Amino acid sequence: MAVVGAATDGLAKVAARRPPGPGTEAAPPLPLEAAPETLFECLAVAAEHKDNETGRHNRRIGLYAKVVANALGWSRERQAVIEIAATLHDIGKIGIPDNILFKPGDLTEAEKLVMQRHTTIGYTILSAARDPLLACAASIAQYHHEQWCGGGYPHGLTGRDIPVEARVTTICDVYDALRSERPYKSPLSHQDALAIILTGDGRTHTSHFDPEMLAVMPDVEASFERIFAVMTGT
Repeated sequence: MAVVGAATDGLAKVAARRPPGPGTEAAPPLPLEAAPETLFECLAVAAEHKDNETGRHNRRIGLYAKVVANALGWSRERQAVIEIAATLHDIGKIGIPDNILFKPGDLTEAEKLVMQRHTTIGYTILSAARDPLLACAASIAQYHHEQWCGGGYPHGLTGRDIPVEARVTTICDVYDALRSERPYKSPLSHQDALAIILTGDGRTHTSHFDPEMLAVMPDVEASFERIFAVMTGT
């Protein structure tokens, strides 16, 4: 459960902060070395601006991604980076009109194209500064809807042309989307979501995912289920 508890560190804690009231002394300035973490906290809150559930989804993606990275044998440093970076995968949705972002029915083809722009908007936001963690987050934002088979967007990349951090995030994002209630769909159980990822259905196919990510799913699925339950209180 330690990995779930980590969700309240850094990214989540800023959501509870409030500006000082009248007559309240402002907090002292942060030391310069704390600036990158604080920047990510601010970006995480920005990603939650339109919808609190989106913020909770983002935090879960970071936790899943860390679990997958661990199963892949990544170093602790790389695991820590993707845990934070993956939480910003959908930050570009702050640039999508609400009537499309929260539409309860199917999107038109034109609306789908607008929605797909959240990947490039996110990349533009996150690539504005030179920082290794931001670079990872920018890569994830731009490429997490690419598919191993080449059927994704925005560039239709295939296989290992898709950055590995995005390939990790893709399978995490699909799992959480299947589990979550949306205006246009009911939530699925853990077992149903896992079955769709591992065997496919009408919309999702195993060819969408890096085979290496599929191979570790049986090892991480219990952690995924636990993270979702704890973070949603179900």
